[in-house]
Amino acid sequence: MNLALQLLFYFNGQYSSRRFVTTHTVLSLLMPLLATAMVLEDNSSTAYLMLNLGLIIIAASLALLPLQLKNSARRRGNHAGWVLLGASTLLLLLSLLAWPLVILALLLGWFALQQQPQQSLLFLSIRWLLLLLSIGWGVYNLYHLWQLLLGS
Repeated sequence: MNLALQLLFYFNGQYSSRRFVTTHTVLSLLMPLLATAMVLEDNSSTAYLMLNLGLIIIAASLALLPLQLKNSARRRGNHAGWVLLGASTLLLLLSLLAWPLVILALLLGWFALQQQPQQSLLFLSIRWLLLLLSIGWGVYNLYHLWQLLLGS
């Protein structure tokens, strides 16, 4: 998922901002760090440990890719916000299969407003509709997760 987001951000022009690159890299490194802690805590054999640490090294190196992409970053286009709203819609639909993707859909929908230079009423309406649907779907799934964990 991180590679798909990196492609989206690169071709949409978000990597022209140094702050965005740093934020995206730091957030991308959280998953390999979490995976490292889980693998080191639960290693049943040396082969299992080496295989998983190798995969974590690959994931961490791919998470550092935006630092290299900022050197050849494209400029942000006039329709960058619309592209982010389209990606947010796609992630919202994919979250029907894997509901944690709704978090990414919510974040893309939220930050689409800052990327669109000319905000029309249609753009704002679609953005708020996507945000409300994302929040509703996320709260619904968190409620069911809460019920599953508490067993009531």
